[in-house]
Amino acid sequence: MKTAKQAPARADEGPERPLLAARMVLGSGYLAWSVLAARRQYGPAAVRTVTGVLGARQLAQALLTADRPARAVLALGAEVDLAHSASMIALGLLSGRWRTAAFTDALLAGSFAVAGIACARSRPAGDASAPGSGPFAHWRDKCAEGLARYLAASWLSGPKSSPVTRARSINQ
Repeated sequence: MKTAKQAPARADEGPERPLLAARMVLGSGYLAWSVLAARRQYGPAAVRTVTGVLGARQLAQALLTADRPARAVLALGAEVDLAHSASMIALGLLSGRWRTAAFTDALLAGSFAVAGIACARSRPAGDASAPGSGPFAHWRDKCAEGLARYLAASWLSGPKSSPVTRARSINQ
């Protein structure tokens, strides 16, 4: 029986479940549309290709975060979503033809980023994969922790004190 402080064993039991499901639905939809559009020669080839790539990215990110991801994995995923959102905003501002599609995708990516940040903040710092999660989950979490030291935004670890602040606290 789980206690209140016990972490869920898998993402489908924790707060990441809706995020994971939405990501899988969106990725599958993008991929399905790109394949069907290619078969019927619907729309420009570049749009079909980009939609397929975005669908594959969403599915890959869903698979990487499916087995109780550590806080760093969720944080890095949120940063990928933020970068995607920023690139779609830039595209929307630069291209009148693709403005509506770009801004819609920016809104979706931004929503995934906000949800990812919320999920990352719900995990305790240093959280690792659940016992028995397997070697892939352990490897994924260790890689993400290393990358997060260099890439993750300051929101992950909270405000850092400056050398001056640290010196003052030591002297007091």
